Amino acid sequence: MMHSNRGASSNGVSGSMGPAGKRLRTDGMKRTEEECRQMLRLAECENKELKNSLRYVEIQLAKSRENYK
Repeated sequence: MMHSNRGASSNGVSGSMGPAGKRLRTDGMKRTEEECRQMLRLAECENKELKNSLRYVEIQLAKSRENYK
């Protein structure tokens, strides 16, 4: 893998490569906080997608109800 030393793009197998060494569990608390932030961002994006999907379904349902009148 060409970009294995670019932080989050690696699979956690960083060995002793310069900056990627920061990904080791030497600072477990900070890594956990960063992982929590990433998970929160992901959850917020998923929530937004679900809301958009629900809005689309509600609009389609309203349109179909109008067609039945």
